[in-house]
Amino acid sequence: MRRVNIRWLPHTADLRLEIQAATQRELFATAMVALMRRMVEGPIQSRSRRTLDCQGLDRSSLLVNMLNQAIALFDREGFLVGQVSIDTLGARHLRVTVVGERYKPHRHRVQILFKAATYHRLSLARHGKGWRAEVIFDV
Repeated sequence: MRRVNIRWLPHTADLRLEIQAATQRELFATAMVALMRRMVEGPIQSRSRRTLDCQGLDRSSLLVNMLNQAIALFDREGFLVGQVSIDTLGARHLRVTVVGERYKPHRHRVQILFKAATYHRLSLARHGKGWRAEVIFDV
């Protein structure tokens, strides 16, 4: 019988986003724009729009699901989000209109590719007179 060795090794492939805003709507919109600005360097023009519908168990999961849809939009279509409008923010449903353009290698430089927003150490809570969130991303 062959001997099998298994080792778990530490791996640091995460980035943490901390964000504070006056309202939850502002926090959600700013989080998505911050994600795109970290992912790609260069101006994002307002050439087309998309609507994203997200479902979740609560507002925290809506935030993660929204961010993951933005990552998927870039992965599928090369679409970069420059502006975000929160159309509906309910307890379990979120509708967002995003405006931006497709990735253009001559104008945009990829800084880092995100795999996913995670639920690890996810938080969304009141903070003073506003709101604060923390989301960890796999990169």
